[in-house]
Amino acid sequence: MQTGQKKRLRLLVTGFGPFPGVADNPSAWLVRRLRRAGFAAAHTGVTPAFAVFPTEWGALPRVHALTLSRTRPDLVVHFGVSACARAFHIEALARNHADGRADARGHQTSASMIAPRAPEVLETSLPVGKIVARLQGRGLPARASDDAGGYICNMTYFLTLALGLRGLSTPVALFVHIPPFEAGALTPGQLLAGARAVISQAIYQAREYSAPARCRHTIVAPDLLS
Repeated sequence: MQTGQKKRLRLLVTGFGPFPGVADNPSAWLVRRLRRAGFAAAHTGVTPAFAVFPTEWGALPRVHALTLSRTRPDLVVHFGVSACARAFHIEALARNHADGRADARGHQTSASMIAPRAPEVLETSLPVGKIVARLQGRGLPARASDDAGGYICNMTYFLTLALGLRGLSTPVALFVHIPPFEAGALTPGQLLAGARAVISQAIYQAREYSAPARCRHTIVAPDLLS
């Protein structure tokens, strides 16, 4: 890299596969559409990567770790579906909690915590209010949320935000819940436009983000769910 040249921002955008009650996951559809459209690559200085995670308690931690190790993102935007959502829910927090509901394979987990030695709550460094305002300014329904649930969406968000607790480089991260297709709350065009707006705002904010000192506590890697 030449002196004075800005470092390229590595972006990872993720969605999820199907799970009980959601046979066609709109978050996976979004990831595929964004990748085909080359949207993120159109942002100057951004190197994008895309992934669809399995909605499985056992497989998710391994796939998550491998994906982040391969892509080494500076910014992660996770999309997931919530049956209760009728708007874009911009999640401020991830909780160290797993409700154990059946996953895509019908498996459940008896563990109630994602990482026993980690904090109860982790918070994004991104300004959730500004992202909500950007969506609303485009006529799209959006709200801030402080409850990402206890399912695999929340687990994914927590694992991303928890990287710093293990002395690892911590990407700026955001989780966005969207409605299922069958709810009819957002058209495919609105979903795509909203995702583009979220990612654009997150890129801008991530470039503005600076932390004088990242957390470097010496904590043993958490026991992940099995």
